[in-house]
Amino acid sequence: MTVFLFQYEQLIEEFKAVHRDSEMLKNSGYSTSELRADIDTMEREKDIVVKRIERMQQKVQNKSHSFI
Repeated sequence: MTVFLFQYEQLIEEFKAVHRDSEMLKNSGYSTSELRADIDTMEREKDIVVKRIERMQQKVQNKSHSFI
């Protein structure tokens, strides 16, 4: 009987630890929807920067060809 009581108490303590950790994650301020929205915004900004770089490279290439 004492073995079962000991196992029960261990499981209760393990549950408390897991529950505490899950609550900390929930309250950490980051939700998956917020993170996904941030990632989407960053991807759009990256696309804008890539397009700007491509335009600048074309301008540089055109100017270098005009000097030849």
